[in-house]
Amino acid sequence: AYMTQILYSSARFTVQFIVSMIFSLIIMLDLPKIKKGVASLKHSNIKTLYNEIAPSMATLGDLITKALQAQSSIAVVNTLITMVGMLMLRIPGWGFLSLIVFFCSFIPVAGVVMSTIPIAFVALTEYGFGSMLGVLALVLLTHAMEAYVLNPTIYNHHLKLHPILVLAVLTLAEHSLGVVGLLTAVPVTVFVVEYLIKSPEQRALPELQMEHDPFPDDHEEPYPIGIADIRPC
Repeated sequence: AYMTQILYSSARFTVQFIVSMIFSLIIMLDLPKIKKGVASLKHSNIKTLYNEIAPSMATLGDLITKALQAQSSIAVVNTLITMVGMLMLRIPGWGFLSLIVFFCSFIPVAGVVMSTIPIAFVALTEYGFGSMLGVLALVLLTHAMEAYVLNPTIYNHHLKLHPILVLAVLTLAEHSLGVVGLLTAVPVTVFVVEYLIKSPEQRALPELQMEHDPFPDDHEEPYPIGIADIRPC
């Protein structure tokens, strides 16, 4: 039952990832029109609402970008540590296996299992049960270091959030919201603490010390948005 759940979660994540990539590609291809359409709201009947919400949403977007940068740094360090361990254990195919570890590092919780299975399988078939135990010990050590050292330190560097608060937020988010919580908990917490609670002078991140319009006027005529305009290029 446990393996079935892992396979189901892996298949579900793969489908969600492919769909997300397709939507991302469509958005990137049509980004200029989307930006003009959203910017036109500042000249519409809801311009007051736009001027109130847009800077906050832009700030939250910047924080999510920083969180992804932090996760990328964690994935690189995690991959390097695992690669060195595989070289020490003389695991064949370490280059391809390291690539799997890197991409799985972006998948909270399930990524650990997904990256460990192929490494453990190669170790078992090549060297036997003892080598597989060595791989499992390597993975446990690496991810303990990631959870208690890398995550707090790197998130603190990128988002100026105290390591203890990072650990507390990630633990609560994983238990209450699962994968979505792990991905969004830290940037949302930074947004609440730095943007909603602190004054501009107290904020640790320079980009939070001043509100900004995500779509400043470029002296062009307002772009009239309509149903016909919301389509891929």
